Amino acid sequence: MMHKLKKHYFWIIGLGVAILSFILLCISFAYTLKVGLELQNFIAFSVLSIIYGGASAGLYLMKPKAGFVIFIISLIVGFFEMFRVYLKDMDGWGDLVGLMSLLLFSAIGLVAGLVLQLVIFIVKKVQAKHKSEEN
Repeated sequence: MMHKLKKHYFWIIGLGVAILSFILLCISFAYTLKVGLELQNFIAFSVLSIIYGGASAGLYLMKPKAGFVIFIISLIVGFFEMFRVYLKDMDGWGDLVGLMSLLLFSAIGLVAGLVLQLVIFIVKKVQAKHKSEEN
């Protein structure tokens, strides 16, 4: 039963992050930057949102949720920073700087989450080895 429930949350989290990312990206370009959205924008936003959804769902499946939490926090910070930059007038560079800040924060969060997951895995393996040696 627990495995089925976890799989259910896996899909909810992946789709939720993908859909929310897509909506935030569309809002950021259409309303904040006041740029018309074209088919290219929708395709690019869809691909980026699917990547974010897949990464968050994959990190959610790992036993300790530390990597997942770090990645979600980095996405929140990245979107916040993107909107902050968009609302600040930067003489035409705001759109590029805002999107790059989102990509940078999300990449840092993904790498940091994966590294933390690896460290936790190694520490648990070493602890298990020491425990088995004591017995």
